[in-house]
Amino acid sequence: MNSALSIAAKDIREYFSSKALVFSVVALPLLISVTVPSFIATLLSSIPTQISPQVTQFLPQVLKHALLTMGPKQALYWYMFSVVTLPIFLLLPITSVIVLASDSFAGEKERKTIETLLSEPISLTELFIGKTLAPSVVALCVTWISSIFYWSLATHFASLVGVSLKPDLVWLSALLVLVPCITLANVGFVAWISSFSRGFKESQQLSGLLIIPVATLTLLSASGNLAPSLSLNLLMSVAYFGFFVLLSLLWPKLVNTSRLIES
Repeated sequence: MNSALSIAAKDIREYFSSKALVFSVVALPLLISVTVPSFIATLLSSIPTQISPQVTQFLPQVLKHALLTMGPKQALYWYMFSVVTLPIFLLLPITSVIVLASDSFAGEKERKTIETLLSEPISLTELFIGKTLAPSVVALCVTWISSIFYWSLATHFASLVGVSLKPDLVWLSALLVLVPCITLANVGFVAWISSFSRGFKESQQLSGLLIIPVATLTLLSASGNLAPSLSLNLLMSVAYFGFFVLLSLLWPKLVNTSRLIES
């Protein structure tokens, strides 16, 4: 692991040597963390808190259940700030660092530094993990910082109308357990694609397909057909982490080092 951490630290230093790259990675998550709660607060301010039975029957099942256990205003704020937006923060770590992950091996090939990397006294497994850790660490830091901004604004806007709102166990488990597992799995898969791609552009185009599954989660949650829960978070975490372990074990067996150098 020391070798893997050294590779990750080297890549992270290279990321932060480019101000433009840092801005491109940080800008979108921070923008979302500020604009989304502001938009939701503006939207909710124009919605009546008293919901008629005729309207209730057309609401998502998750919101219907919340209306039975909370007041109408509390239920609306909880649903919009906690349920609808959670999948956005599952998508953030992927979208924010897809460029970095796509560059992991493909960039080394284009810069003709892959030979030096492969000549280091490290195993292929350590190399793969190191190349995966670097974008993952950046993605997690950006996502966690963005979530702090988001919840600071969300609780502020909710308090202005007398609603008590804070991240619950579902949110905390998602941020601290599920997000790292999703990030490792997706960044690892992008690194896999990057290693078999001829160049950075090809790697980035293929990696863009990874957004589809998490984007589908976002739509399902927003429609009320999928309610976030602690058990769902843990189940998905195990699945994603298992996928990352599988990638780490298979890549050294399938990769052809001569092809890495020649491509």
